[in-house]
Amino acid sequence: MNNLSSLFQKIKIKPKNISIYIEALTHPSYSHEMNLNYNYQRLEFLGDAIIEKIVCEYLYNKYSDASEGELTKEKVIIVQSHTLSLAAKKLQLNKYININRSLISSNLKISDNILEDVFESLVAAIYIDLGEKEVNKFLRNTIIHLYEIRSIQKDNLDYKSLLHEKVQQIHGWKIQYVNKLKKVNNINQYECSLFVNNQLISKGLGYRKKDAEKVAAKKAYLKEYKV
Repeated sequence: MNNLSSLFQKIKIKPKNISIYIEALTHPSYSHEMNLNYNYQRLEFLGDAIIEKIVCEYLYNKYSDASEGELTKEKVIIVQSHTLSLAAKKLQLNKYININRSLISSNLKISDNILEDVFESLVAAIYIDLGEKEVNKFLRNTIIHLYEIRSIQKDNLDYKSLLHEKVQQIHGWKIQYVNKLKKVNNINQYECSLFVNNQLISKGLGYRKKDAEKVAAKKAYLKEYKV
């Protein structure tokens, strides 16, 4: 992992606690390999919620006449996986991640899924270390900036969020994701079965549970609820 001082200069922060950023940039594979007692997963969980809150506040203030449904559609454009991984690439976060070499591709690339996770964990690290004001600045300079300059591909929408918004808006029904591990061409993958109001609507495959859920949600949304 490169010296973090260049990252701090890039994102324009003056950290107080360097260790929280090291944790935010440590993949579970590296933690296991080096027998460490930390990785970025807890921070990723927190960062996801922080991003959601700040983006919702930004949109609420920006579009004073927009309906809940319209705000939701704009929100999913900003918080979708594609936006977070794109922001991570622009910050060159791949240079700072502690990760097992087996997870780096032959062309020395780290997957978009990992970059997305690390972006979320970095947001949480800034929040814990410096507070919400600095996180707000960081997000306005990254994912919100990408949204404002229209650099985000709307083809990569977060269908999981769109599906939830549509189903709740129309019916108030419960959505349930049921995952099971199975072998596909001798490779372990998750198969997600998506139920709406206890009825099976679609299935999706992915190497991680949340990837399988995204595939199933996209199929369900395009099949049943797209407007």
